[in-house]
Amino acid sequence: MSGNLYGYIHCIDPSPAAEAHNRAVLHSLPVTGAQITRALFSLLPHSRGYCYYGHMLHFACAPKGSYDFEDSWLAEYEALLERLFWDSSEVVHTYCGERRTWGSSKTQGLAPPTGLQISQRKVFPSYHHLEPVEDSDVATPGHR
Repeated sequence: MSGNLYGYIHCIDPSPAAEAHNRAVLHSLPVTGAQITRALFSLLPHSRGYCYYGHMLHFACAPKGSYDFEDSWLAEYEALLERLFWDSSEVVHTYCGERRTWGSSKTQGLAPPTGLQISQRKVFPSYHHLEPVEDSDVATPGHR
């Protein structure tokens, strides 16, 4: 069984223009024929209840035969990042356990919203061999 990829892209700018820019970029993604497609993403708008600081794009996918981050997927993902108005991004690969983060030059004080270059990349090794911080048994329903 291969792994899943999940993550988010966060834009701290709460302006409607920033959200509209990112919605337009997502809408321009291909429907099929690529690894990064329109259907992959959902956007949480700026709201006190669920995305207090700006807005967030989030995603998850289960590519066939995905055992680590593939160069072609990373290239498409980074090309998307550089079209978006964003501050930070994080992606986790569940099979290899690797976590990757990206940072931009930041959205604060920029107008109008535009694509931002990647200014920082980090790769964190596998989490598979970490000890749990807390390990507790969970009772099954009806049992205590």
